[in-house]
Amino acid sequence: MFYLYPMQLFIFLLCFLSYGADDSHDLDVSVSGFPSDKGQVYVGLFNKSEDFAVRGKQFKGKVATIEGKKAIVHFENLPTGNYAVASFHDKNKNGYMDKNAFGLPLESYGFSNQARGTLGPPSFSDAKFRIEDDRKIEIRLK
Repeated sequence: MFYLYPMQLFIFLLCFLSYGADDSHDLDVSVSGFPSDKGQVYVGLFNKSEDFAVRGKQFKGKVATIEGKKAIVHFENLPTGNYAVASFHDKNKNGYMDKNAFGLPLESYGFSNQARGTLGPPSFSDAKFRIEDDRKIEIRLK
């Protein structure tokens, strides 16, 4: 017959109750660099290199209001892993980043790690960061 002694039972219960508890983290993204409080900010959280900075392919996305020329976006329950953030200031609230006739952005934008691309968005590897605990990052739009 199988018996659990009090200490063994305690260790078993502790392991069982804590299983997976450390694999859910929160991320706060602070976005600054707005010329005014007009409009809103779009923040996309990406967890795959091939999807990075592609509209509609984000792992999670949020739209936030701007107050005091900054915005804070909170993401919850994120598994441990690598992520990158892309954001833009939607000044006219049309839901898109406005571009000129040559395809250049007319609204400010930014990426995690303050990464910049040459003729387009930066690479996922330049913008990526690791989440293993709750985390805060800052993005300054340009």
